Amino acid sequence: MNPRHDEALQVLLSAFLVAGLFLVLERTARLFLPAGAAFGASLSFVLGTSITSTFGTALWSHGPAALLSALALLHLASARAGDRDPNGLTLGALLGAAFLCRPTAALPAVLIFGFLLARHRREALGFALAGGAAAGLLVASSLTLLGIPLPPYYLARSWPVNAQPLVGLLGILASPGRGLFAFSPFLLAGLLGWGSRRLRHEPLFLLASAWAALHVAVVARHGDWWGGWSYGPRLLSDSLPAWFLLVVLSAAWLAQRLRTPLPRRAAAALGAAAVLFSVGVHSVQGLFNRATVAWNDRPNVYDAPLEKLFDPTNPQFLATWERNRRAAERYSARR
Repeated sequence: MNPRHDEALQVLLSAFLVAGLFLVLERTARLFLPAGAAFGASLSFVLGTSITSTFGTALWSHGPAALLSALALLHLASARAGDRDPNGLTLGALLGAAFLCRPTAALPAVLIFGFLLARHRREALGFALAGGAAAGLLVASSLTLLGIPLPPYYLARSWPVNAQPLVGLLGILASPGRGLFAFSPFLLAGLLGWGSRRLRHEPLFLLASAWAALHVAVVARHGDWWGGWSYGPRLLSDSLPAWFLLVVLSAAWLAQRLRTPLPRRAAAALGAAAVLFSVGVHSVQGLFNRATVAWNDRPNVYDAPLEKLFDPTNPQFLATWERNRRAAERYSARR
């Protein structure tokens, strides 16, 4: 295949994927927010997270896995809003397909299977059948093509282990090179829901919280928690549907709680500032600033991950050619 045609096809498929994910998130938000607020929340989330800067720039495996997982969350949320049982076969097929895209999709699959066992036991069998069929397809193809039950990428022992998981945890959440909250600070709003007694007993909120927390823990334990040459928290990007649900549920609760004008305006101003910053980081710097790509080099992010990722003088989202040059000179001088 012509490399230029391959790149053009990837760009086209990435654009369709991002558009599809926006539609799924917007439909999910409408279950909890008014139409206008749901549209604004979904657009802000897409433009202010790795959905734009990662999914929109190349056809990473994270993107299809996130879209399929988001569809599963939409199905669950719609069933709960309509006071009906979710369809286990549908959920199993969606998350089974997500697992074929990326092994970390096993996290929401296990959690949702547990949710079905606890609340909709009759649907758990359908989930197991559909999900098991996807897993069987993976095993059969691996045996046929590789001669082993699972591809190495799906085996935990093939992943490098991080000897300092607390450093990895800090890095993927707050570092200027890969921190989730450094690149998208408005996601912190998703944690506010823990202040609501009702949400602390809401199964969807607990499910999304467990998914996000488990994904963070898995990445923090990974030896290459920074995700190699990439932009921002790429390895957390397929858990973004969980973060979206947390933000939407927390925002809906906060809107009901803040009834007086001054607190509402203050919260709205703070939220708008965080969203605008995040949109600038992902939809401007992440898409159009080539210096953010060159940031991964000199020193190479693999050669000096801690020095590179925790350098407060040159965050990746503020990278310029001059800042990159000065950072390379400081690194060379120390060596």
